Amino acid sequence: MSGEMQFKQAPKENLETWKLVIKFMTWLTIGTIALLVLMAATLV
Repeated sequence: MSGEMQFKQAPKENLETWKLVIKFMTWLTIGTIALLVLMAATLV
């Protein structure tokens, strides 16, 4: 019950956390793709 109230009180804080997570995931994906391309380039 108290956790639900806390969630309703801080939606902006939660949004900032999500933005950070999305940014991190995006860079992680870009890094993984770049690494795969680099590996493929060295194999050929």
